[in-house]
Amino acid sequence: MQGLATPDDCDMFGHMSNSSYAKTLDIMRMQFGADFFLTWFSSYKGTCPMGAADYSFIKEIPIMGRYEIRSTIGGWDHKWLCVVSYFVSYPKIRQSGSPEQVLTPPAPLPAALFPPNAILHT
Repeated sequence: MQGLATPDDCDMFGHMSNSSYAKTLDIMRMQFGADFFLTWFSSYKGTCPMGAADYSFIKEIPIMGRYEIRSTIGGWDHKWLCVVSYFVSYPKIRQSGSPEQVLTPPAPLPAALFPPNAILHT
């Protein structure tokens, strides 16, 4: 899923507000559930309560910045399904010709979720 940090999603410091990550992630979770568990919701009248959420803010998304949410199933047991999502963007080439600094993720990420040169935000 792709997004844009519009002015209504940003705080007075000119970057995406922490609460906007949760709001955007709710939309992504519904899309993720519809894509992978549509039969569960429609045929079996299943529900999907959210047990917990945890965020690690690494680098801010600037106002009008484009980003991408990449998600995968992190694990499951008899009751819970853990969905792991990453907010990433791609570096812009500056006037000087050098790309924006790319931060190394705090933990190894699956290669498919963290493409080369991507910037990890959350």
